[in-house]
Amino acid sequence: MAIGELITDLRKARGWSQGRLASAINDAFGTNLDREYISRWERSKVTPGPFYLRCLSAVLDVPLGVVFKCHAHIRSDARVTAAW
Repeated sequence: MAIGELITDLRKARGWSQGRLASAINDAFGTNLDREYISRWERSKVTPGPFYLRCLSAVLDVPLGVVFKCHAHIRSDARVTAAW
């Protein structure tokens, strides 16, 4: 599963909007995310970095290993695509 799909699934399972997820991360970690950035993650237009992966793990209550595994999946796909 790609990281964007995971974020979408976990967010929707909690009944949260993208804005609610951004607010939860902002409140917990003092960041300044907006709904549009969450949308970019979910559509795989932007990949969250290590800091935000940790934030997502904490706020969405999912083990960090699961989040990093999905992130690694995208990274390996990018290398394969770049090789073509």
